[in-house]
Amino acid sequence: MTDRYDDDHVTQPDDVEVNANMGTLSGFPDQGNVPHIEPTDSWIHQEALTLLKHDPLIEHDGLQVSVADGVVTLRGVVRHPNERTAAEDRIKLLAGVKRVQNELKIGPPLKKEE
Repeated sequence: MTDRYDDDHVTQPDDVEVNANMGTLSGFPDQGNVPHIEPTDSWIHQEALTLLKHDPLIEHDGLQVSVADGVVTLRGVVRHPNERTAAEDRIKLLAGVKRVQNELKIGPPLKKEE
């Protein structure tokens, strides 16, 4: 299989044909027999923590995330109702999440113990 290149983009390999009407590719094995692998609770947990940590709209310090059978529970305190909603909305987008139990409270941030 060879790819063809020009200065600005890559064209389709010689033996792959795109059927735009059907949204299918020929030249690849049948994708219908690929087993669906459900993300594990531990994967969802790690992804949720990463997602919350890197979201600039959510103050993630002190937030707790637990996952059981695809149900994510959020606990802790956020400063604004928008943070509470944003956290839930972001987590719902993760693969494998069946439901989000949002137990986040609105209030002043908890003081860290020194």
